[in-house]
Amino acid sequence: MLIYYREDKKMIKNKVLTPVLAGVLGVSVIGSGVGYYLVNKGDKESKPEQTMDSMKISFADVEQNMTTAVDDVNKAVTGQLDFAYDSSLKFTFGAGLTGSAATANSQQQIKPFEIDTKVKQKGQNSQAEISAKYNDSVIATLEAIYARDSKTAYMRVPELSSAYITANEQDIQKAVQDYANKAQSQLTKRSTTIKRNTTQTPKVSTDSDLNKLKAQLPDLSSIDGKKLEEKIKSYAETFKSKLPAKKDGANLTGDIDGNKYDYKTVNYSINGKQAQDALYAVFDKLAGDADVKKIFDDFMAKQRSSSASTKAKSYADFIAELKKEFAVPENNQSKVLSLDLYYDGEEISGLAITFDNKTIIKAVVINKNDVNAVDVAVSDGNADKNALVIKGSAKLTDGTVNGVYNVSFKDGGKQTFTAKLTLEKVVAKQDYFSGTIIFNINVNESSKAHTLDVKLSGESSKDKKDLTFNVDADGKNVVTVEFKLNKTEASDIAIPTGKTYKLTELEEYAKTIDIENFKAHINDAIGYNVSGLVDSFGSYTAKSRQAQSKVKTTTPSTTDIVYE
Repeated sequence: MLIYYREDKKMIKNKVLTPVLAGVLGVSVIGSGVGYYLVNKGDKESKPEQTMDSMKISFADVEQNMTTAVDDVNKAVTGQLDFAYDSSLKFTFGAGLTGSAATANSQQQIKPFEIDTKVKQKGQNSQAEISAKYNDSVIATLEAIYARDSKTAYMRVPELSSAYITANEQDIQKAVQDYANKAQSQLTKRSTTIKRNTTQTPKVSTDSDLNKLKAQLPDLSSIDGKKLEEKIKSYAETFKSKLPAKKDGANLTGDIDGNKYDYKTVNYSINGKQAQDALYAVFDKLAGDADVKKIFDDFMAKQRSSSASTKAKSYADFIAELKKEFAVPENNQSKVLSLDLYYDGEEISGLAITFDNKTIIKAVVINKNDVNAVDVAVSDGNADKNALVIKGSAKLTDGTVNGVYNVSFKDGGKQTFTAKLTLEKVVAKQDYFSGTIIFNINVNESSKAHTLDVKLSGESSKDKKDLTFNVDADGKNVVTVEFKLNKTEASDIAIPTGKTYKLTELEEYAKTIDIENFKAHINDAIGYNVSGLVDSFGSYTAKSRQAQSKVKTTTPSTTDIVYE
């Protein structure tokens, strides 16, 4: 856009800027606080309620509250919360990123980027001011005011022009719809046409093909649903009847990080021979089932009629093949698979699986109103060499949650992965987050070791939010995200009284814009010539297109993809 500006200033204002403004401003107002009140609040005359109430603390609230905190950041920076407030969302990039990534001039490191939002509400009027900053310098600001009594919005970007654009509800809806239509049109123009070789017409399934396939499948239409349900139950009972009875074992007692447990144990054990006998009992029952035999015989008859090469197979052969397939090898018939279930009252709170006297899985869980604890170990039977271990606990004391959970993985006797989740003074409320959650990962593969540390901390209350999110890699900070929000008192909102422009008058509005001044403003804020970079890149691509147009083209093959 900036290339052609030098050639024809009038063209950029009338042909380029006007449609862009129509779409962008329409979408911006819907995304701003003004749009929120226009769409969601309508003609409500009552003052917006403050909805940051607390609720009873529970462990489930910790996860929910983290999700709520992220959602609130999004709502705050787009002006969508139901009270007057000031907020800021700031991204600061550390040596973990800027050490290898610089801006386009390769001399200047990436500086902090920030979005500030101020929302006012009083009487029938609402106002949102959303500013984008780079290195503490304002790049651009969207000011939006909404008057409920007239259902009218006023918008301006002061860095572009001091004039306001005005629109009512219908104007905004039309602008958004026009923007969506234009976007869809562009997608259609860029759609891909694939030319196929007409001599290789792809085969399309027809009703005849589907009927042939249907004819080869078993006919299940005559099966009675209730009868089938009863039959399945009878097979399950046959299988269970051949299994050894469960046994009550000695209680499992112990503690996880000092949190004691005493669980009842129920044991289920079976060796390879017993498992085979249980399966064979089911197969023998199948052998005498006339309904299943008929389905099988009908299916085989259809297969033989559709293919002369299909060999005849009797139902007895089918049952014999099943037994052969599920036969337990002789050396495994005496080996025992054991399952222990641990009960805390009526609730299953753990299990253990052993095979041939080797523990494969053992897991114990404590889940109380004030304690959550886990102790899990998974291995291939050789825990000294290969094992995954998860152990830790968290406790609710005096309204805060504190705890540590550790994860480790051992491969071939070498510790290749460890992780730790730490909760420090985490307070879970309905609408705000306080405390610290830290997640540390250490990976050690081959001769390389890497670390990743993620930290979320918050110091929030009913009337303010203060969140910080840090990501460090290999001991260097990658990014720090800071979010702050404070409720403010209602203040008067002035409705613009000077010259305003409707969405249908964007060509006139464009004449009030000083493009060169805006470019200079951005260059000052960013710290280098952004527009010059865009111009240079545009010139390069223009020359590239000219060079390509001179290249002699060849006739595409019938399978080439042509972009229209």
